[in-house]
Amino acid sequence: MASPPVLSRTLRYGGKADEARVSARAATLAAAVPLVFLHVNHQPSVSLPVGGTSVDVTLADLAILAVALTAVASGLRRGLRPTSVRYGRYRVLDVGCGVKPYLPFFEPFADAFVGVDVADNPHADVRGRVEDLPVEDGLFEIVLCNQVLEHCDDPTHAVRELRRVVAPGECVLASTHGVQVYHPAPEDLWRWTHAGRDRLFSQNGDWASLSVRPGSGTTACLGMLLAHYVDLVAQKARARVLGKPLVAALNLGARGLDRRVPSLRELIPGSLIATCHVVAEAPR
Repeated sequence: MASPPVLSRTLRYGGKADEARVSARAATLAAAVPLVFLHVNHQPSVSLPVGGTSVDVTLADLAILAVALTAVASGLRRGLRPTSVRYGRYRVLDVGCGVKPYLPFFEPFADAFVGVDVADNPHADVRGRVEDLPVEDGLFEIVLCNQVLEHCDDPTHAVRELRRVVAPGECVLASTHGVQVYHPAPEDLWRWTHAGRDRLFSQNGDWASLSVRPGSGTTACLGMLLAHYVDLVAQKARARVLGKPLVAALNLGARGLDRRVPSLRELIPGSLIATCHVVAEAPR
């Protein structure tokens, strides 16, 4: 067995650092919100590599992403703090890490955050496939695998690897698509129902507990798909900035309806779920 990779960094947390993060989030919001409404003719764009292609991103795109991540980060940090108090500091493995979008959420509470990616990626600490993770057995208290399994060659072996690298009594947090447009990166091979995800994990690991829960409901899924195509039409018409409020309204309205009608969030015949979240706890 090869020695484990050097952990990416030691992460510390303190009151002053937290205050600085709050100030930084406020400054981000103040700077980002006006850019959302800047006319498209005045928006420089950058080309970002995604898989084997590239995507043109405008200031408005980056501003919306900044606003969303700032809001999500605040909520997730509040949720992770009690976990840290109860269990102490922990090590996180992010499988298919990309640009490490989850690092800021865990930063105050983790001793180490290690990113693995299959491609050459300056943000990754080690390179490897999810079916053959280059780390030792049971090394991490939290193993993240979000929106990765649909792109891998062998999901069953991938889940076995997730089970291998998680520490005894700790958990794998995974999500993958049930409904999504085709998005090769570099391939897009699989979709699962909630029952399929449950079977995929239960048959490929000796879990102490396993739960599969919807990330959103049927209306949110339909809203997401409709918003995707509205955005494409607006982009073709060179009016993407004008289309963004409609996209936001579709997504927010659909999610609001899901919250008001509990049956729309239930995993029942006829449901349409974009993403389910898997929490798989290893035995002690």
